[in-house]
Amino acid sequence: MINCKIYIKKFCRIDPKWKLMLLILVASLSFIVYDWRFYLVNLLITFSLSCLTHSTYKQLLKPIRSYFYLLIIIFVLHSIWGDWVDGIKVILRLCNIVMFASWILLTTSSSDMIEGLTALLKPLSYIGVKPTEVGLSFALAVRFTPLIIDTFKEVKIAQKAKGIDKNFIAILIPSIIKTIKMADDIAEAIEARSCE
Repeated sequence: MINCKIYIKKFCRIDPKWKLMLLILVASLSFIVYDWRFYLVNLLITFSLSCLTHSTYKQLLKPIRSYFYLLIIIFVLHSIWGDWVDGIKVILRLCNIVMFASWILLTTSSSDMIEGLTALLKPLSYIGVKPTEVGLSFALAVRFTPLIIDTFKEVKIAQKAKGIDKNFIAILIPSIIKTIKMADDIAEAIEARSCE
């Protein structure tokens, strides 16, 4: 068991580029192999890896909980217009991809992930894709998603103080305006640094 944990820790420390390639492989196989047994085996492997790397099940299942209602809707639609077994397969496929991606994100820092993504996209620079710009976009998305959520919460609290927190439009529009202003400021800062 100790040797197994050592190998798992070494596996977690591999280059993020290879982790991303593994994620692409798992996602591709999830769409090619349309068998529920493959999905269950992959979910068991992901749970085992998370257990051996001391990631909690709550962390691993957090993305699934976020999309729980969407998964229910997908299952119901498949049950109505098709076969409920296909609905279960589609849900297992989505859970498979999301949980494996979640495990990779839990075992890799965001800076390492950005470096891995940039290295992975380097061959595409010959056809005009700029890996550094894609990496920057990913970094900005990772960095500013929590800020956008915080902005939404701040606006909600401000509107609640005014007594109009029940109106979703009154919360959404100021949140969008603040987000666009923040994006504009970031774009100006990036442009100013690249002009130097």
